[in-house]
Amino acid sequence: MGGNMPGTGASGGAGPSTAGGGASSIPGGGANSSTGGAVDTTNGGPKLRVLTQAEYKNSLADVLGAPVTTALTLPPDTFISGFTAVGGAEVTINASAVEQYETAGRAVATDLFADATRWQKFVGCQPKADLSDACVTTFLKAAGKRAFRRDLTDAEVQRWLQVGKDIAQASTSATQGLMA
Repeated sequence: MGGNMPGTGASGGAGPSTAGGGASSIPGGGANSSTGGAVDTTNGGPKLRVLTQAEYKNSLADVLGAPVTTALTLPPDTFISGFTAVGGAEVTINASAVEQYETAGRAVATDLFADATRWQKFVGCQPKADLSDACVTTFLKAAGKRAFRRDLTDAEVQRWLQVGKDIAQASTSATQGLMA
């Protein structure tokens, strides 16, 4: 759970196009990009934008199925022309910001898993210490779909399951394995 890629969201998408359906001046945008046409790569191609603090917290709430009540220290939002979403398209993530997002994700996971009733409701079962239960695979598929907004492949499910099992074994705690 804490090892996702927070702080990045969808690319700028299709921007305003010029009259007559010409290409947009927005990298990765324009009439041609959504139809498989050429994409302007003069500025490095399509970019991911940083999620605002509210978007990050809402994303966590969507994945967890409940509002996030944990106090989080996140990189400040950047405003351009009064809009944080525009500012998020212009900033880059440095090592300090990565550390803040990772710390925030781990804090939310720690709070969730500190309450057995909450995490068992979230996971859907009380798994065995080695995470060998079928319900853990069911949980990974459901949580993966919420986190990645698509079904995980069988290989991805097995990879995440192995990460959880390795951590559960090393820490002798199913809870620590699930938090991974």
